[in-house]
Amino acid sequence: MVEKPPVEIQEPPLLKEAQIVSMPESGPLLKHLAKTVLEQSPLSPVVRLERIAARKLQAGDIAIMKDGEGKFYNAVAATAQDGKLYLHARMSWGWQKRSLEQASQEKSLVSAYRLALN
Repeated sequence: MVEKPPVEIQEPPLLKEAQIVSMPESGPLLKHLAKTVLEQSPLSPVVRLERIAARKLQAGDIAIMKDGEGKFYNAVAATAQDGKLYLHARMSWGWQKRSLEQASQEKSLVSAYRLALN
């Protein structure tokens, strides 16, 4: 059996304090998620995105991806029945589903964020 090399995700180091981060233009998925959280939360009118390490992605987190042409798009992480984490993105031609491992190997995973209520 051939051994696969370990998946390596290169990203900037995490900050000790929260900081405003300039992100690529938000797509419809991010806008929908932010709106949904605001509507369902009577406790807090503020939603913020926390940048997390890509290796710590969990179901429900948001990933910023880059396609072959250098354009950015949003994807949401979800766990499939096989237990693997997949990134789902709405593209112009339909839905794209990529495993976290595949996105890392292709170096298309730019950063990861988690919605947090304040």
